[in-house]
Amino acid sequence: MKEQYRDLDKLIIPFEAAVGSHYKEFITENGVLKIRESRVNSSIKKVLYYRELNEDILEIIEAYNAINSVKAIYFRHRQVYGNYIIEEEKIYFRNSETNDMTIQPQTIKWIYNANNEEIAYELIDITYPSNDINYRSVNKTFYVYNDIHYPNGNRPHISTGYRGYNEPFEFMNYDPGLGDEQDIEQLDLQETLQFLTEQNVSKTIQNWYINDAFLPPL
Repeated sequence: MKEQYRDLDKLIIPFEAAVGSHYKEFITENGVLKIRESRVNSSIKKVLYYRELNEDILEIIEAYNAINSVKAIYFRHRQVYGNYIIEEEKIYFRNSETNDMTIQPQTIKWIYNANNEEIAYELIDITYPSNDINYRSVNKTFYVYNDIHYPNGNRPHISTGYRGYNEPFEFMNYDPGLGDEQDIEQLDLQETLQFLTEQNVSKTIQNWYINDAFLPPL
């Protein structure tokens, strides 16, 4: 497995990683991120671990639990869903009383499109009953594709969110990609469907955006 060091968005050499905050990454032979350790100097603080289902999660936790500087482990699992990628995350925090890693009650899922852009996000929090509005939240985003350069790589998009189950559609937020929240406007149902139609989005996917289902139809 390949090892590399990163300072935010650029690779650095091991000598540069000796001081300050940085990431140490482990990359598979296929060029896919396997482990990312958030470090300060040589101390590991947090770990993002992409786990295959045949890997023993208890062995991984035990290994990092033995390193006292590690305060959190974020386990993610990738799976292919049609032309999409779904990532699911479980989080373990170090318990200040027992000093052991303890699983958190939230589960997070993301859906990425073929351009590796997040189009949907779901949070489940089992500290609430399943019929509570706080038990579940879903957010969806649609990006506009063109050749225009936008500030900070932002691009025009619409987004909406739902809480609980069976919450009706209210509105979409349209962000023109100019980097100013004052430019964001709300689109009602008719305006949203017209916008998606103009972007050549199929009726099936349009319906997905205006309901609270997490998985898009294939």
